[in-house]
Amino acid sequence: MKNILRVTLLLISTLGYGQKRLLAESDYPLWNTISSGPISYDGNWLTYSTHYKGADTLFIRNSRTARLISLPSATHPQFSDDSRFVSYLSQDRVHLIGLQSGKHSSYSANGRHLFSSGGRYLILHDPAKGQLLLADLKYRKEALIGNVAEFVPDPTGRSAVLVFRNGGSDRMGMLTYSANLPALPIAEGPSGSFRNITWNAKGTI
Repeated sequence: MKNILRVTLLLISTLGYGQKRLLAESDYPLWNTISSGPISYDGNWLTYSTHYKGADTLFIRNSRTARLISLPSATHPQFSDDSRFVSYLSQDRVHLIGLQSGKHSSYSANGRHLFSSGGRYLILHDPAKGQLLLADLKYRKEALIGNVAEFVPDPTGRSAVLVFRNGGSDRMGMLTYSANLPALPIAEGPSGSFRNITWNAKGTI
């Protein structure tokens, strides 16, 4: 009789322990997904993002030192090819972090951004304002070019074709990031003359 009682109590205890709480609607925001992002060219930094309902967080982690940078509401990370800088988007601004210095800066731009070959320049195009900003990360200087309707960077990261729009006319020019401004003129025409500009793999139009 005692043995039967012990088995019965054990069974009741086991069944009670195995019961799980039903998932409530209030639990949904606690669930998240994780997606991987780009890795720095030297392999020392990696990125990943957690996606919650209504909120995302970008993480930048050093694979050697385990240093972790947490950036709420940040997206689109990019590394310079010298692995010295990382950029990302947040709240209609482009942010830049020096991975060695830890210094942070930001730029008001709502468009495309990229690093030049070698990581010296951060280039930002804001089509709504018609502006192209070149931030020289080596000498900490900035150059702002106006009336830029289109920005088409070459695949080598050394130059870009710009289409300047002023009134009813367009002017196409070649900009080499390391050269002095302004852009070298290529052609002129009525507004809308230059469309679907593409480069070949060698960086020539």
